[in-house]
Amino acid sequence: RDAVDYAALVDRIRAVAAWFAVRILPAVEVDARARRGHLNVLEREVAQELVAAVPLPVDRTVLDGERLFAALARRLRSARAENRADAREPAVAAASILAKTERDRVYAALCAPLEATLGPIRGEGYPNGATARFLSAHLARFGSLPPETRRSWCWPPLMAHTTAEDRGEDPALFP
Repeated sequence: RDAVDYAALVDRIRAVAAWFAVRILPAVEVDARARRGHLNVLEREVAQELVAAVPLPVDRTVLDGERLFAALARRLRSARAENRADAREPAVAAASILAKTERDRVYAALCAPLEATLGPIRGEGYPNGATARFLSAHLARFGSLPPETRRSWCWPPLMAHTTAEDRGEDPALFP
């Protein structure tokens, strides 16, 4: 896999984009919606808010996710929803890069003050061994998961430290 200079791509995107926005959702908000089975609803609501916030005329709108955004695309003028739009539409690919790099920036800012105590933090918060080791180290040192942790996330290393209620499961079905 070739290394990608995301910082240079972000600088280029920002230089040529007429407008862009990235919205960070707090884990507690995502968890609350996931517990009710409304994660896709939340994603559609945020997409609709971002589309509505565009301060200039738009010739067309491309939404990444055919089933997820079909209804929104029908309500918008000159819009379509399609799967893997980031592979075919430069603007969608650019939006994906902006979102990824902002997520990585926020994650690094959250980890920076912890590294003096826990050492280097790897894994980037994705479900992998390094993230599992970070969560274990945080639990051992502080007695709890980091406050930014999505507790509704059904990932085995995390599930040992969350409750069925955290994950939106019916305790009667998952004793």
